[in-house]
Amino acid sequence: MMSAAQLKRYRHAVDSGTKGTRLAHVVERLRAEGLELGGGQSSKSAPRGYPQDHPRIELLRYKGLICWRHWPVAPWLHTPESKD
Repeated sequence: MMSAAQLKRYRHAVDSGTKGTRLAHVVERLRAEGLELGGGQSSKSAPRGYPQDHPRIELLRYKGLICWRHWPVAPWLHTPESKD
C-alpha cells in the first residue's frame, strides 16, 4: 500500500499528459499480453480534485498498482515428483 505522499505523486503522474499517457499504454500492452492489472484497493469514485470523466480515471482510482498472471495447475503438480 502506498503512503499518502506516494499516492499523491502516483496520481499526479497519472494525471500528467506525458507520464499518464505512457502508463496507460503500458497497462494496455500488458493486458493485451494476457496479464492482469489492478490496484489492490481502489476508490469507488474519482479521487478528490479529479473529474469523473478523466481519460485515465481507472488508474486514478487505484491506490496502488500491481500486475500478475495466473497459470493453470499442471497435472504433474499433484504427483510426489513435484517436490523435486
